[in-house]
Amino acid sequence: MPGCKASGGTSRPLGLVGSLCHSAAMNNAPLAAPAAAVTLHWAVADTWLGPMLLAVRDGRICRLSFDEDPAALQRLFPRAELRPAGEETAALVARAAAAVEAPGLAHDLPLDLSGTPFQQAVWQALAQVPAGETVSYQELARQAGHPAAVRAAGTACGANRIAVLIPCHRARRGDGTPGGYAYGLHRKARLQARERGDLFD
Repeated sequence: MPGCKASGGTSRPLGLVGSLCHSAAMNNAPLAAPAAAVTLHWAVADTWLGPMLLAVRDGRICRLSFDEDPAALQRLFPRAELRPAGEETAALVARAAAAVEAPGLAHDLPLDLSGTPFQQAVWQALAQVPAGETVSYQELARQAGHPAAVRAAGTACGANRIAVLIPCHRARRGDGTPGGYAYGLHRKARLQARERGDLFD
């Protein structure tokens, strides 16, 4: 993956950059498709954004979402065996919930990323947007190496299966309007406000 170099500065989520680069280093191609037969351990935790569903595959987070239940997870991973998370993943669930509570802080959570090279490049670009700032889909496409693929950049944000930890809430349209967000524009606005320091509850 191009651009896998963490730059200095406390406002950048360097842990995510590292997670993205680690995923690329571990795999010369995108990770196995979500339909592949795997075992997922899942849990639901309360957060300020509502109930958070977390799924873990081989010790790495492969899904973080809101307003979902295990049935939704099974639809996303139709061949996966779902098991409730036990003590072995309790610490990871707690760390993910803490990261959601403070979305502007760096994290080093292990992420299980599955996407095309272009999607990976878009997520990498998002990871380098300072907390409290936003970036246009056009700029994301440019940084991903395909400046004309603006719509595809928006689609890459929508394909992100790990909310908040991959900060697609920092993406916007070129005219400054918020664009879409899988978990509601109200959550997108609240995430951005908290990162700016305008929202604390």
